[in-house]
Amino acid sequence: MLKTIVQSLLTRGGVAILNFLILILSSRYLGVATRGEVSVMILNLAAVQIINEIITGYSLVSFIKRIQLTRLYRLGLVVTLGVAGLSTLFLVGIGKSKPETIWLVMGLTFLVVGNTFNLVILLAKEDLKKYNAFSLLQPFLLLMGLFISTRLLGIDTFEGYLYPLFFSFLISFGFTSYATLPLVKKQARGEWPWKRIVLIGFYCQMAIFMHVLSNRYSYYLLETNAQVGLYSSACSLMESIWVIMAAFNPIVLSKVANRGDGVYSRSIAFTLAKLSFLLTLCAGLVVLVLPDALFTFILGKSFVGIKPIMLAYLPGILCISFSGIIAHYFSALGQLKRTLICNSFGFVFTIVMAPFLIKQHGLQGALWVANISYALSSLALVSSFLVYTKQPLRTIFNVRADWNTLKTLLKS
Repeated sequence: MLKTIVQSLLTRGGVAILNFLILILSSRYLGVATRGEVSVMILNLAAVQIINEIITGYSLVSFIKRIQLTRLYRLGLVVTLGVAGLSTLFLVGIGKSKPETIWLVMGLTFLVVGNTFNLVILLAKEDLKKYNAFSLLQPFLLLMGLFISTRLLGIDTFEGYLYPLFFSFLISFGFTSYATLPLVKKQARGEWPWKRIVLIGFYCQMAIFMHVLSNRYSYYLLETNAQVGLYSSACSLMESIWVIMAAFNPIVLSKVANRGDGVYSRSIAFTLAKLSFLLTLCAGLVVLVLPDALFTFILGKSFVGIKPIMLAYLPGILCISFSGIIAHYFSALGQLKRTLICNSFGFVFTIVMAPFLIKQHGLQGALWVANISYALSSLALVSSFLVYTKQPLRTIFNVRADWNTLKTLLKS
């Protein structure tokens, strides 16, 4: 277990570093306005991916070992192709995507979802080595592509990011498909509970949709691309701290899904949630002591004042660092409806209050929306976990039990 945790931490740390370097390159050489345009595109891709992953997403982890994987894989690719085409046409129709890049965006959408589909299968099969390696591959390729487009070719427009993003997913999809297809072919027999797959997938993806829009919905409400670029960059920088939570999530998801509910599974989830919170807090304190001038020097002069925005976003980051582990515990057990209900508290607050707060207070209003929304969802998730597992509130402060669970994990 210790080796798995270390490998996962190193992988997530590597992804965070790569994403940070991607942010630096795109910010310095594309500018804050183009960075805002890129953020909106990525949000559109994320929304389409969330819908598609009702069939192809991480909710499949608890099903994959016992179902007709060959049949599911074929269905997943067909659905992905259809959703990619329809969603791209819709985005072009409402003016959220450029008509001249329609085929490129359509292909990119298919590759993004297909690549994640392959990673889901590798995770469900507990092939964490390949899962971690391929998780690093795509951002590494994107970083190299951005360097070529911005520094060698001198492209400083939106296309300077779009083309490297497309080719990074194209190459990554090729590698993950090569690793996944033998696993798919071997599992042609099994159950076919398609109704339950769709239902659980719907609950899972709607919960993710609500989580994403609890903050990202503000992108559509901020007045200029420059504001979106500044806000999204600040959020991305702070969310890189979630690398700690992200390192623990696959462990919780795969172990609990394969072992089921029980005292040991509950202890793992709750202990890692608290450890994730503490380590995230330490990382946030590091950001606190870094000078504002450092961020401006790294990102460029157009990002002056980004550090206060980052620190104002820290409370929300801490909330999710804890509750995110709990959400994956419920996901592993197929309790996606519970997560959906909990996330709806924050989502409803965002939809109702974001237009008013952002109109009145701009970026500061967007930060209030994100923090309060995350706090409401997290409070609901933790409360639901305590009720579901029949644990008293004082369990949160049971350090001795946490230490014993960690020792057991390390020994195993």
